[in-house]
Amino acid sequence: MGASAPSSAGRSKAPPPPPCSSSGVAVSTSRGSANSRIKSMTPLGRCVSSSVFMAGGFHKWYLRYFPNGETAEAADYAAVYLDYVIDCYPPKSVTAYFLLRLVDKVSNDLMDPPPDDDVRAAAVHEFSAGQNSWGYYAFWKKDELESSGRIVDDVLTIRCDVGVVGRYATAKTDAAAAAASVASSVHVPPADLGHQLGALRSRAVGADVTFQVGAGSGARRFGAHRCVLAARSPVFEAELYGPMVERDAGRVIRIDDMDPQVFDALLDFMYTDALPGMRKRDAVAMSQQLLVAADRYDLKRLRLLCEHELCKHVNKGTVASMLALVEQQRPSCQGLKKACFEYLRKTPKVLREIMATEAFDHLVNELLSSNKLAIRE
Repeated sequence: MGASAPSSAGRSKAPPPPPCSSSGVAVSTSRGSANSRIKSMTPLGRCVSSSVFMAGGFHKWYLRYFPNGETAEAADYAAVYLDYVIDCYPPKSVTAYFLLRLVDKVSNDLMDPPPDDDVRAAAVHEFSAGQNSWGYYAFWKKDELESSGRIVDDVLTIRCDVGVVGRYATAKTDAAAAAASVASSVHVPPADLGHQLGALRSRAVGADVTFQVGAGSGARRFGAHRCVLAARSPVFEAELYGPMVERDAGRVIRIDDMDPQVFDALLDFMYTDALPGMRKRDAVAMSQQLLVAADRYDLKRLRLLCEHELCKHVNKGTVASMLALVEQQRPSCQGLKKACFEYLRKTPKVLREIMATEAFDHLVNELLSSNKLAIRE
């Protein structure tokens, strides 16, 4: 789940937007911008979403804003993410750069982030089905934001400039695109169900079931909609609409053996059908836990998205935990197992270290027999 653009220092440091090329394959850029008005009063870890806006051609976007911080570690900062609305099947990725600035409600003047911040640069990223959200979990210090005068009646206006970078190869391609544009006199807006359901969850309007997740002082409560959960997961359908539903109506459902942050991400996916934004340093651990949760609630697409994300992070430091996950979740995770085997096949030294632990004898023997490998001492 591809991280949400912040680096380990809390910012995404990206190169400037690519210039146009004079070669046979050129880079084209479609730009757009929007001002998003967002209410700024929300508890730690909860976000508010802007309305959907069009930018960079017919691409749809919206902002998620955490006025009081996304995590306890970054509670002194407001966080903001740009989300790409994927509304076609099969889903298509888009490469875009974006720049976020504050707007003075009275004068409409634009205010850049502090001069030493990487946020001032236009960040270039690929938005895809597996990672449709990029941004900054330490966007602006809360005390500086509150003293800036940009928050009026608890509303902050953020200017988001987006440029979509595309490629074209021949004049014939351009002519075909132009013909298609002329032929269609009625523009049908793309579907927006994921964003609308995500907003419904954020507002908690009509929530009719409550979960208490985690143990002890770290437990959190989450409101949700039975019909949404049942439509997405056969496990939730059986639990929420099974024979005991009338007797258990109104009770709080306890889930003691799951991290609240993982359950929060699970709910986000069930409402939006997209992975939530994650910090790069947390991507592997969160993807592993989210994959286990996806198996638990029979969310096949979420499991595959997590597995796809984990395959990109197989290395010396992670391969042991990846193999442990493969062993735990058998017979699923075949793609992750293949990625681990491919890595170990190319790194005999790491394979010998894995063999020395004797923790994965079954998987190592499968690898050795299937590839006729011999490991020399």
